Amino acid sequence: MKNISTKAVTLMMACAFIMAPAVNSAAAEKTTESVKDAISFEDGMKFEITSKKTVKVTGVKDEYRKSHSSVADGKKGYLLYIPEKVEYKNKSYTVDEIGAKAFKGDKKLLAVKHPNTIKTIGKEAFANCTNLVTFLDSLAYAKAQKALNSMDNQEDDVMPYIDSGVEVIGDRAFKNCRSMSMIFLGSKIKKIGSEAYGNVGSKVVTIMNENKKLKASGVAKDFFIPSSKCQYVYVYTNVNKKCYLYDKAEKTASREKASHKSGFWKIGWDKSPRIIKSTSVKDFLTGKV
Repeated sequence: MKNISTKAVTLMMACAFIMAPAVNSAAAEKTTESVKDAISFEDGMKFEITSKKTVKVTGVKDEYRKSHSSVADGKKGYLLYIPEKVEYKNKSYTVDEIGAKAFKGDKKLLAVKHPNTIKTIGKEAFANCTNLVTFLDSLAYAKAQKALNSMDNQEDDVMPYIDSGVEVIGDRAFKNCRSMSMIFLGSKIKKIGSEAYGNVGSKVVTIMNENKKLKASGVAKDFFIPSSKCQYVYVYTNVNKKCYLYDKAEKTASREKASHKSGFWKIGWDKSPRIIKSTSVKDFLTGKV
């Protein structure tokens, strides 16, 4: 498949970034009870209680950035590991949300690994995180890693598919995240807000949707706006098991045959693929063309 090597390398880099400081991953779960009502943990991750059983992530302190530091593409920053549960005053809480503006403008953030318990990504949660490369949950990471380990035995026209528990992505959640080139939407995704991925990506962006029941009513027409540097957008959607190659400059897309099995999307490139005149990536994502 066209540009497959570029996308595979990007995914490998993303996995490498997010696994790099494995020695520190346990630190994300260390807690202390000598804290204020707005929970703050020893290593500097901050939370807010939202119900009797749940909390949301609201940011990190500089101490967290220092203890989880890393380097990506020559840029110094840190990796974010969000725990599935936290303990506070002898009570366990599930982490199910990333709060609005939690990491807005954090140019040191390189990658995020979050648990499958995360259901909501708040408005502008990662807006203007210009060096953020990837956002994966733990199960998705494992699937992607397994798929990548098997790619040597696959033909070139394949891409691994992964999943996530996220249901809602708020308005402008990842706006201006220009370093992101792969967007993963899991089988539970229901709502994607306006400009959730506005001004995103470099030359090539890949969007993968695993929810075969994703409704157009749940996706804002402008959920994705490619950056000025972006030329091509690949959209894989499980709604109709199709792949679209969107040319931003020409405002056209070719639709290809695709299969969805054994951990991979496989593309059957036709000699004369169908050319579709459209300007809406939403239509491709929800299988409307």
